Amino acid sequence: MRNASRMAVARTSLRGRSGISYDFEVYFTPARFRDVEAVYVYARFEPNLGEGASYAPLSIGQTAELGKATSRHPRRTCLQARGCNCICILPVAAEEKRLVIEADLRAAYPAPCDDEGR
Repeated sequence: MRNASRMAVARTSLRGRSGISYDFEVYFTPARFRDVEAVYVYARFEPNLGEGASYAPLSIGQTAELGKATSRHPRRTCLQARGCNCICILPVAAEEKRLVIEADLRAAYPAPCDDEGR
């Protein structure tokens, strides 16, 4: 993604409850982004010996202004406490599509930092 302060370190697929897989670029945190439209997943990267890696979603969202959304995330304290060390980004221009993807992922993954305070 040319809109990030550094290069993606990996790619990963996250499958929504619908069964659709979404291909994300992975960046270690902290990372800065330009204000682009995207779905994002703050996660904890967990290496698995001999099996690649997994990502434990901590917060799932969508925005038309990724730079602003990630620079002032309201659950920053929860993310840090739960070991957030990466953010997965899926650029999507259309708001309606971002909302569908966000809902699909939220239905598939517990996101403890999103549930905090609800």
